[in-house]
Amino acid sequence: MTNPPRHRLLGHALLTNDLGHPLLVTLASPGGRARRVLPGGPALPGETALWAATYHARRMLGVPVDPGHVVAVDHDARVSGPEGESIQFVVDCGRLSAEQATCVNLPRTAGDGTDEVLAWGFVDPACWPAEVEPYERRRVEAALGAVGAGCRYLCAGERAARYSVTA
Repeated sequence: MTNPPRHRLLGHALLTNDLGHPLLVTLASPGGRARRVLPGGPALPGETALWAATYHARRMLGVPVDPGHVVAVDHDARVSGPEGESIQFVVDCGRLSAEQATCVNLPRTAGDGTDEVLAWGFVDPACWPAEVEPYERRRVEAALGAVGAGCRYLCAGERAARYSVTA
């Protein structure tokens, strides 16, 4: 292949509270539109998605994060441009106790300096806020369902088994 496809590797930390609600951070993206996502970010060359999830979550929240098992892998081919497709790993980082939650200290910017962390909070999966994109909601729901049950492989937030393969 003279021009192989490019892939970005990202890691996301799944942290929950005692009710099992996932922790999401609110980011102000370029253009001023707020979005709510799992804490995490890109891996640099030579880094693993597990390391990226842990590093970016610690940097975004200011608290220690202990990575556990991968609970979802999302291959997102919808992205176009020089960065290419993304392979996103969601890592179960356990429960954040009420005591640990009081120690969250938001930085001025996220790990890569492009997205400002505005807020954080636990989200009840029964009522997703509008700032959570449908693909992010599906990714988080799949990860929550896989905790203790095994890893889910997704394509743009949907189970890969729903995609047909053509030759």
